[in-house]
Amino acid sequence: TGSRKTTQFPDSGDGAAVSAVVSSTRKS
Repeated sequence: TGSRKTTQFPDSGDGAAVSAVVSSTRKS
């Protein structure tokens, strides 16, 4: 990714952050 550079998700690791969030949501 990196298309949307936000303060929460830097272009260097937004993919990893999203993956972590998705993983957390799936766990529920």
